[in-house]
Amino acid sequence: MGVRGLYSYLRRYRQPFRICATTPREAPLRIGFDAMSILYKYKGNYKELYPILELLQKQGHRMLFVFDGKAPEEKQEEVTQRREVRTDAATHADKIREYLEAATQIPANERKVLEDSILRLDHAAWHLTRTIRHEIQKELFLRSIPYIRGTEEADGVLIDLCGAGKLDVIVSSDMDYLLSGVVKRLWIPLQDPDIPFEEMNMKSILEGEDLSLESFRDAGILCGVEPLRAHGVSIFAKKAFNWMRYYKTIETILHSNVPEPHLVCLREKELLQSARAHFAPRTDWKSRIRPDHLVSVGEFLAAL
Repeated sequence: MGVRGLYSYLRRYRQPFRICATTPREAPLRIGFDAMSILYKYKGNYKELYPILELLQKQGHRMLFVFDGKAPEEKQEEVTQRREVRTDAATHADKIREYLEAATQIPANERKVLEDSILRLDHAAWHLTRTIRHEIQKELFLRSIPYIRGTEEADGVLIDLCGAGKLDVIVSSDMDYLLSGVVKRLWIPLQDPDIPFEEMNMKSILEGEDLSLESFRDAGILCGVEPLRAHGVSIFAKKAFNWMRYYKTIETILHSNVPEPHLVCLREKELLQSARAHFAPRTDWKSRIRPDHLVSVGEFLAAL
């Protein structure tokens, strides 16, 4: 996932979200966690997430963790590239460790630089193994926090649940959720115990940008989204949003003959419709949840 430049462009709408340990900030919320997104934010420090979950529970919020299923075929190349990056980082970290263990006469400042490099490389090499995933799921179970796994990636499941009115907030680093039209509040994890999230509120964004929800979605599509990357659609966010304030729709831009060669592909109606539909919720919110997980937490999901 990811919308090129959107996180930076919407910087002024990001508000710190603190969790008060004594006085609830607001009425209990139904919070959906994109498990892979938040765990890759914390990486090896994932246990720091547990106290935050406990505070949310004490305030009466209901939480649901959604884990990815199998990545779609079109993302296999990206998955492979990420794996290669992690492997390369792990190899470099091991080489530096071997060097430090073998060397006896290294100045203290040089050793410190190399040790810091190992920490950065270990962070880059971290990945969610089956063992770690089972450990985290066990901790969630002990805290009575349900979790499910999708048949595809977690974002589709979470968007479907929002579309069905079963979630109030999604926790994820991915900005694509805002293009769905159904996610009203997005909490971006910060890995900070005092300010664990930044909140992005769609109502505030639309009012501040003077855009309809549909125009906002089209602006995001122009910035560059997954279904269109292979076609080279990638407009700077500031330009994309200025265009949408003026033209309102991508179709109007295309009819006005704006001199932007990367937009020519959008004249294919099916391609543009596919990009828009990519973020839309499915009517059947159960369709992208693994059947065995749907059975195990079915009552919880129905009660949301």
